Amino acid sequence: MSTDSQPKNPRPLAFIDTETTGLDVDHHDAWEIAVIHRRPGHPDAEYLWQIRVSLAEADPEALDINGYHKRFAVPEGKPAVRLATNTTPADSPVSGRDMMLDLMGILDGSVLVGSNPAFDERFLTKLFRQAGTVPAWHYRTRDIATMAVGHLY
Repeated sequence: MSTDSQPKNPRPLAFIDTETTGLDVDHHDAWEIAVIHRRPGHPDAEYLWQIRVSLAEADPEALDINGYHKRFAVPEGKPAVRLATNTTPADSPVSGRDMMLDLMGILDGSVLVGSNPAFDERFLTKLFRQAGTVPAWHYRTRDIATMAVGHLY
């Protein structure tokens, strides 16, 4: 038996952040999703979507903290918008289906990284399930705050 093994290709990383209408995934929704996608051998790609959601059960404090009323940019009558980033040059209204197809392609097999990524993962999972799809990102997330504490101490 040999101990030599071929190194595995590193998984893509998806640095994620969501803005939500509150903290309870059963009563609140993600209205903004940001992703920086890092794949070996490719330049980083940035994505930013906003989604029209019901505010019927929204937590007013959450909306104030995340700037919903100042930053919400989905055009009237549209379900979602992909906002301009360093790698996406212009705002573009998109259908909910197209947004989900984009997200599926980006997050498939990726490791989710963020500050408390378990929070973001719960809201993304809800979004995927509402669209009738199953999330296909890597099952293990990486919390940058935990990593920083480990590095510092």
